Amino acid sequence: MKFYKADLINNKELSKIFENHKLEIVVNPVAQAGLRYSIINLKSYINSNTIGFYNALKCLKSYKVINLLYVIISSVYGG
Repeated sequence: MKFYKADLINNKELSKIFENHKLEIVVNPVAQAGLRYSIINLKSYINSNTIGFYNALKCLKSYKVINLLYVIISSVYGG
């Protein structure tokens, strides 16, 4: 397994990864969780969790990658 770090908002960067590597699966850990953060930083939250995911789906379709693991990371409370 190889890890590629990319800004999903940047279509060129994302497409370059798909063009240069034959991917069999894409794992997308949603990185911005939490209600309070999403209210204060709405644009960042929408870009990351909605537009970024949409861009990834477009690349999956264009490059015929049929496996997607969508991991939702949320806040952990307690101690």
